[in-house]
Amino acid sequence: MKIWNKTWIGMCGLVLLTICPATRAERYRWTGAVSSNYYDVGNWVYDSGSAPATALPTLNDITMFHSDATIFLSSDAANPSLSQWIAVRRNTDTTNHVTFSSGFLTAQQIVVAGGTDGILTVGKGADISVSREFLVGQGNAKGFLYLDGGKIASTVNLQVSGKSGLVEITDGGTLSTTQNVLLATAEAGTATLSLSGAGSVLTTQQIQAATAKNSTASLAITDGAKISATNQIMLGGTGAANTSEGASATLLLSGLGSELKTTSRMGISSGHQTTASATVSDDALLECDHLLVGHMTNSTKGTLDVSGGATIRTTTTTDGYGLFVGNGANSIGIATFSGTSTLLETNDVIICNNDTVTGQLNVLDGAIVRADEVRVGAVANSQSGSLVVENAALELTNRLTVGHGNNSSASATFRDTVSVNSSIYVGYGANSQGTLRVHQGTLLIGTHSVGTMGTTSDLLVGSNNTTGSVEVVDSIVNSRYIILGGNISSLSTSGSAVLNLVNSKTCGNTTVGSTGTLNFIGNSQYCSGVAGWTPRTFTLKSGGTLNFLATREGLGKFTNTNFHAEANSQITLGVDHGVTLLNAGDEVSYTLVTATGNFQWENANVAEGIWNVAVDSTAKTVTATLNEDFRLEDYAMNSGWQSWGGKSRGWLEIDGNFQQNYALELAVSGAEGNDLQALVEWLDDGYDTFSATLNDSGNILLSALEWSQRESQIFAWDFTSYNPHLQLTGLRGYDVPEPSTWLLFLGMFGSLLFRVCPLRQRCHP
Repeated sequence: MKIWNKTWIGMCGLVLLTICPATRAERYRWTGAVSSNYYDVGNWVYDSGSAPATALPTLNDITMFHSDATIFLSSDAANPSLSQWIAVRRNTDTTNHVTFSSGFLTAQQIVVAGGTDGILTVGKGADISVSREFLVGQGNAKGFLYLDGGKIASTVNLQVSGKSGLVEITDGGTLSTTQNVLLATAEAGTATLSLSGAGSVLTTQQIQAATAKNSTASLAITDGAKISATNQIMLGGTGAANTSEGASATLLLSGLGSELKTTSRMGISSGHQTTASATVSDDALLECDHLLVGHMTNSTKGTLDVSGGATIRTTTTTDGYGLFVGNGANSIGIATFSGTSTLLETNDVIICNNDTVTGQLNVLDGAIVRADEVRVGAVANSQSGSLVVENAALELTNRLTVGHGNNSSASATFRDTVSVNSSIYVGYGANSQGTLRVHQGTLLIGTHSVGTMGTTSDLLVGSNNTTGSVEVVDSIVNSRYIILGGNISSLSTSGSAVLNLVNSKTCGNTTVGSTGTLNFIGNSQYCSGVAGWTPRTFTLKSGGTLNFLATREGLGKFTNTNFHAEANSQITLGVDHGVTLLNAGDEVSYTLVTATGNFQWENANVAEGIWNVAVDSTAKTVTATLNEDFRLEDYAMNSGWQSWGGKSRGWLEIDGNFQQNYALELAVSGAEGNDLQALVEWLDDGYDTFSATLNDSGNILLSALEWSQRESQIFAWDFTSYNPHLQLTGLRGYDVPEPSTWLLFLGMFGSLLFRVCPLRQRCHP
């Protein structure tokens, strides 16, 4: 019985061998001995022994190209040229360049890699499909693939790797893969993917660039070329730890009609300890579901630079998603939009989406941000979020929040003309700190026209349990409401709100709550100075503070307004940062308020300082004049020291023929050592233009003073807000020689020394 079983099994095996003979991949090598036709058998030899081929390669065979060649493929799409493995390579240190100029080819694998350069060009009219492996560059070999008008369709990953790999698509070439494009997957390798020209197209699922340690990847899309993806695009790493440290990636997207689109997310610096940058310019379009700049934890830095009318568009409608600038822990994200018609269209802008991240968004020179909301310092405990807008527009349907997350700290800086058609919250999340700076420009908040008040949106500073600070210098702020310490519906009972208005103009119904302070510095104006501004209401609530602080330009004024100062509100007159040189004669008087509607001043607690305040309830005016009780003896310039017993506040007249290089030296008491240095720094931080330094005598030197052409100047000081024990005990004024004078003096002194101390003779002091 056992013998019969063995015989039966052997017979079955013989039958199977007869029906299904073994197949073995044949290795073909191209010679081009007869012609340039792939389908001419005379152009092939068997690689094993160089014997002439007797049949054309099939899908079971390997085709090797070890020499330069230009080859025509089958012209019949139904009967394409075939190969299991297209290998463009040579194991010697020479270049190997193969061109498929036209026709159809079906291959399972394509490997382009050579000892020096393995080069494959797919010309216009060539159509190749690949189904198992697609490599450009491998190991220590370099690979270069040029789609010069040709077409490749793949059902596997395109992997551009090895020591160096490049894929270049031009002249309407197309490359499609139902899988992914992987760039620089070998450690320390480099990869480049470049598309240029209208009609040059890449379609894929994912793009991952620079995924290996210390690898470098470059992606360029120019002159109307397009890339379309259905999954994520990641520049600089994949997000997995310990896989892509030291990697870097760049993107260049430039030119009208050039596009990079994905229906998923895109990350710039997407791996641990990686760097990546994207430059989008000249009317190009980048579109994705949401975009992350400085994406992954411990990514070193991600940057986005958009200019020349280019557009960044995100398609998500999920709240809190859109453009993320600084996303992963310990990462840095910086995004810059600049130039006329440069546009960001997104749902939300999230700056600092982690408590240890640094994020900065710059919107410059005519660029526009269209979004539902911009959140600066977006999450709890974030400390390094910033927004800079210069001569540009934020078109928001909801709001701008500076210090959005609880316990966050964030800042925004506006310069030139900036329009924000939504409310601005400075300090938003509980215990957050927000800072807004408006310098040398115009801030238009809400729906408005220049010269009229905003009608839809507000500036809200320091709501409950927040700290908000706004600094407006040499600027105009136009808003419907300005609320210091709260919002439209309720005022704060905790937190802090400060608005420093420096030589600036503002218009809008303004309320200073119990936690609010308005510092009216220099020649600032409320509801005046701009044609078309209509009367508004200013309200100083109980506990709120209004400070009139003098600079060289004098004191500010409220005009064209309803003025209400409630009982237990505080109004103080002083000198900004302690000292000033008033640009006025000896009869110094300023109108602080000229009300055109309701007027209420008397209920406030008023601290006059060195001023006399006069209130005329009938005329609805308030004026301030220097108080003669605080006047000291006049001083003549260049007359040496003038001293007195010490005054914490006062003023005096300085007489002389003033030059711009005159300086004042001040002697003070009540501050020594570090306290004296801190005082000098405080004086120097003021809004006047002079410079304060500490000289070798321990006195304070004020230089770069702006002297007027009058025969007398008013010097005023008030240290009480800084240190009530600090006193000015004397001063002197003198002419500081110009730098050219010092050089002439030093030259003369050096010449004198040379004459007195000839060579080889020692001089003694």
